[in-house]
Amino acid sequence: MLVGLAEGFAEGIAALTPGAGVLGGDLSRSEVFTIAVTVLGSLQGLKPVLRSGATPGMLSVLLVSWGFPTED
Repeated sequence: MLVGLAEGFAEGIAALTPGAGVLGGDLSRSEVFTIAVTVLGSLQGLKPVLRSGATPGMLSVLLVSWGFPTED
């Protein structure tokens, strides 16, 4: 079952986001089934939808720049 689920995620990612792939993951044992996904990429000049403009059904995403200096 879990192998099929993982393969389904990989197929979905490949179909919806050409050029993207699954790079790894965390494995642990728990009574609760949890899926956590990290996505890295660019908005390619598009403006992000802020939480204040989100509507039901939209995803909430945290965007940060790792390893880059910030301006104070």
